[in-house]
Amino acid sequence: MCLSREELAELANAWIWKHHEKIVALSANYIGQLERGKIRWPGKLYREALREILGVSTDAALGFVNSRRAVVRLKDVDRKQFLRSGLGLGVGALVLGPMAALLEGGEPSPIPHRIGATEIEQIRAATRSFDSWSNTYGAGLIREPVMGQLRWSARLLDATCPDRLRPELYSAVGNLAETAGYAAVDIGAHDAGRRVYRFALACAEQAQDWPLRAEILSSMAKQAIWTGQPDDGLTLAEQALVRSDRLTATGRALLHTDRARALAKMRRVSETLTAVGTADDHFAHSTPDDDPPCMAYYECRQVIW
Repeated sequence: MCLSREELAELANAWIWKHHEKIVALSANYIGQLERGKIRWPGKLYREALREILGVSTDAALGFVNSRRAVVRLKDVDRKQFLRSGLGLGVGALVLGPMAALLEGGEPSPIPHRIGATEIEQIRAATRSFDSWSNTYGAGLIREPVMGQLRWSARLLDATCPDRLRPELYSAVGNLAETAGYAAVDIGAHDAGRRVYRFALACAEQAQDWPLRAEILSSMAKQAIWTGQPDDGLTLAEQALVRSDRLTATGRALLHTDRARALAKMRRVSETLTAVGTADDHFAHSTPDDDPPCMAYYECRQVIW
């Protein structure tokens, strides 16, 4: 198995969410700092995740030393060698070429100590920009920058934020994550897309943002159908319809269309036709002015196919 720094970071983030339900933002830059010894004692959850992923039982085996408890220091080269050999990584997977090396060593962008409406709107504006670029140029252009923006934005979730604004912060980050997940799926990076979608869904549920939750589950359902798992797609679409009374008519039409796609793939013809009719009925009562921004793209032709 050959993993890049980014892939290792994403695996660790996914492992922590799966086992601790904690949203973290371990990045490729952070992995690089571990290699170089700039960070010698990462947080407990990071150490636990990396031990599991790399298949070792102790922090020392990873080259991590708590400087407050030990005098011994491991050379940076030992740490680098472990991170390469422990996963069978080729040198090319973690060591950049001479030109790309000029981009190494940058410090993570600082985050504000306190989050307010301005920072939340900045995340929303970034999401709108990425969506526009994706629609114009394709997801390949935005995948790397949107993931970088998402990692930075996810760190804001741990910053101080007024209680009244925290749901909006989670919604904004979740919406950005949905865009990042779509970018990954659109270029065929399905495993990465699933991980980002799960993060997006966690944010939407934390915010109790029902329309965003429905949109993310719809995206997850479509991905499952596209990748030959229509039964999973049907489950996700029906999960999104829980408390459908909190969705607009457009949102309900979207989800019944997803159900119809999944049922059609399973050749359940009668149920497919019923689902199409239900989607059409809901869309007939659609009022675009009532729809949240995440539903703006949905049009009649998506019901009719």
